[in-house]
Amino acid sequence: FDYQISNIGTKPITEMWIGLEVRGGWNFGISAGYKDTAKAFLLKKTSCEFIDDIKIFWSSDNDGNPVTGSDVFDPAAPTSVMGIKILRTPDTAYQVSYNWWSDFSPSQDW
Repeated sequence: FDYQISNIGTKPITEMWIGLEVRGGWNFGISAGYKDTAKAFLLKKTSCEFIDDIKIFWSSDNDGNPVTGSDVFDPAAPTSVMGIKILRTPDTAYQVSYNWWSDFSPSQDW
């Protein structure tokens, strides 16, 4: 998505942050299965002797919710990863901040 932000006030905007709330909970066939969602922010990645700025948020289910008591996965089980990344901005010197918050206990949501 591309967004355009306009200042409708009389004072110039000198600093601005845009927030995006992601509720990356994964659930299929398990009551409160979203409580074992794994999520994080990957800032940099080292590969081939280079350090790349990745700046990507990712979320997945911790085990893909297999059928109870087995290692079999239903076709609709959440076995993939979802990611969000800023692809471009008008200013190349943008900053990215990641705030992790959960209303579950750390033993259930990590």
